[in-house]
Formats: sequence, C-alpha cells, structure tokens
Amino acid sequence: MNILERLNKTRFLKNDEIRWLVGDIVAEFDCDSAKSCSQRRLIAWFLRNAAYLPYKKISDVLEYYRAPQAYFADMSFVNSTDVTFSISGYEKENLDLMKKIADDYYGCQSNLYLDRISDPYLSEALLYCASKACGVADKKSNYNSGFSMSKTPDSSQLVNLKELLEMVEESDTPTDVLNAFEIIKNE
Repeated sequence: MNILERLNKTRFLKNDEIRWLVGDIVAEFDCDSAKSCSQRRLIAWFLRNAAYLPYKKISDVLEYYRAPQAYFADMSFVNSTDVTFSISGYEKENLDLMKKIADDYYGCQSNLYLDRISDPYLSEALLYCASKACGVADKKSNYNSGFSMSKTPDSSQLVNLKELLEMVEESDTPTDVLNAFEIIKNE
C-alpha cells in the first residue's frame, strides 16, 4: 500500500472522540482518572503513536501540567528499549488492549504506530491531519535548559498532493488547480 492510500485509510479523532477514548482506556486500567492512572505514561505514548496527537492535546486529556510532560512521558518509552518500542514486546498486553479499544470503538484499525513509519512525508501528514482534526498544535518551544520540542507541521506535501489529485478527479479546470496550489520546480 502506498503512502497516499495509507493516509486515506487513517482515522483521525476529533476532540470528543479523544476524550471518550482516554476515558475508555483509563476505565479498562481500573483508574479513577487519567491523572491518577499508573499507566498514564504508556497512554501518552499510545495517543502520540496511534492517534498522532500533538503533545499539547495529550497533556490536556491526561491532565499533565504542560505539553513537555507529555513529551517526556512518550520519550520515556521510546528510549526504554533497544528496538522500535511498538514491536519490542514491552507492555504488549497493555498496548494490545488500548489498540483493541481504538480499533473496535473508534475505527482506528488502519492506523499504524508512528514509530514504525519510515516515510517522512507520511509522518508529517499524519501529525498535520491529527492536529487539524482536534484543533490543537504544538508550537516550537524551548522549555528550561536544553529542551526543545518540535512544532506540529504547518502543512503537508502529501496532504497537498491528495487535495490536488482530488481536484483533478473532480474535473476542476487546470486554472482552478493552479490557483489552489503553487507548483514549483525543485532543482
């Protein structure tokens, strides 16, 4: 499956769905709230890597103080194994449980884990589209000494290509396409 097909099959969650998903996951872990859940760091990793959410949104739904805490929670799992975390086998039962909830109730069965995606255009498009769906974006920021969190992409070449192809399929005139997109020669 090419990256454009993968993007088209991906399910991006809206704000209510994100809150419901987190509520369902927290309930499955028998916790009273996201803040008191012992699996909160793993849930943060899952939301970033399966739903492609900005850290700012993750910090909001998991009741972290600021976006960097969600980033550090995600990175604690990324750095915990020598291989790609999602295939390491570490926390497999909990990941499978969260994936089953997302797949069965929120239609995310075609979503790949972000840490398994090697194509930078697809990664950029997934982060961009998830940000647009939930209406939240990470801003480039330097919190405290030496820490820098990258911002959510402002645009996506793959999304632009998708929209361009959709315009061509809809029989828009070449002038309409040229007015909608800046086409440059990359030398």
